[in-house]
Amino acid sequence: MLALRWVQENIAQFGGNPDNVTLFGESAGSMSAYLHYLSPNSRKYMHRVICQSGVAVTDSFFQVEPEEKARKLARFFGYTGDDDQGVLETLQKVSAKELAVHQNEAISEAEKQLALIFIFRPVVERQQTDDSIITQHPRDILKAYDTLRMPLLEGCNDGEGILALRTLGKKWKSFGKAPERFVPVLLGRSPDLDRGVVGREIKQFYFGERPVNEQTIDKMCDLLSDNTFITNSVTSAEWLAKYQPNAPHFHYRFTYDGRYSVLKRLFQLSHVKGACHGDDTMYMFNPCFLPKLPPSSDECRVRDIFIALWTSFAKHGDPTGDVPSNLVPVRWEPVPKIARDSDDFQLDCLEINTAPRMMRNPGAGRIQLWRGLLKKYRADFL
Repeated sequence: MLALRWVQENIAQFGGNPDNVTLFGESAGSMSAYLHYLSPNSRKYMHRVICQSGVAVTDSFFQVEPEEKARKLARFFGYTGDDDQGVLETLQKVSAKELAVHQNEAISEAEKQLALIFIFRPVVERQQTDDSIITQHPRDILKAYDTLRMPLLEGCNDGEGILALRTLGKKWKSFGKAPERFVPVLLGRSPDLDRGVVGREIKQFYFGERPVNEQTIDKMCDLLSDNTFITNSVTSAEWLAKYQPNAPHFHYRFTYDGRYSVLKRLFQLSHVKGACHGDDTMYMFNPCFLPKLPPSSDECRVRDIFIALWTSFAKHGDPTGDVPSNLVPVRWEPVPKIARDSDDFQLDCLEINTAPRMMRNPGAGRIQLWRGLLKKYRADFL
């Protein structure tokens, strides 16, 4: 927030416009940008937000038992008392590097079973202050009717799950023998939720009668994409459509896999279909390690498309407002608004590829699976 405040106070001295500030980020940066989007304190300093692969909208992205995590880590570093002040003083003496190296000591056995493990996550602050970010759960903020006005551009890559495949190593193959691991935190802890039964239902949907192995790795990627990023993103889109009638929301799905897609190759998972988590950034910037390709290449075309869409949104709040039709031949329409009591939700979005197009409900059957499970086990959630 201090950085946003600095921009507000000083950017005019560098030729910028303090009344037209766009915040954007990818992955953890996307989740941070999303929390600033929801924060009344932060919204004073910006006018549009772009979130690439990550919205901190559900319990999946918030800290679990933060005090106990701190105590466990302090005990690892030698603290033997039972006073939280002693915990604080112990941890303050430990270098940031040592805290990072040994942070896994703080997680629970249940957390070790997750596809993606984020040990230190945001918390909902207890008091509203001049510099607090989030003092309500994002669900409550989004469902407070007609309280947001700021345009949001947000979406995911179709192969987000490649990141989870990488972090799991070979352990993902054991999920088939323990189907309860297919059940995400998002589905909550209802006493009616039999994780074994629901896990088998999820397994049947994605794999049918096929085993969970290298031959079905693309299906596993789809499941992990939905569990880690996409279902949360769709949930956020539905809440914005239902409860925020004056907050324009432009949703996208990035599907291009080209020679700039270096992360999936670095992860040694180039054989898995889809655009890997993080590879979208390679089509927005020009790091020196990327191959040198001619301007006529598909990769450079996709980069031109990205830059045109993102800059148009930053300038005007409309991603195709001044984008030439030879780059993007369609108008990017925002997600349609629906009634608060509507049981139906249609996700209109832009597919970003060499030839961008509007599409409805990408992976439609998968969206409906998770909406159905949420309605069954978290009745008032959507």
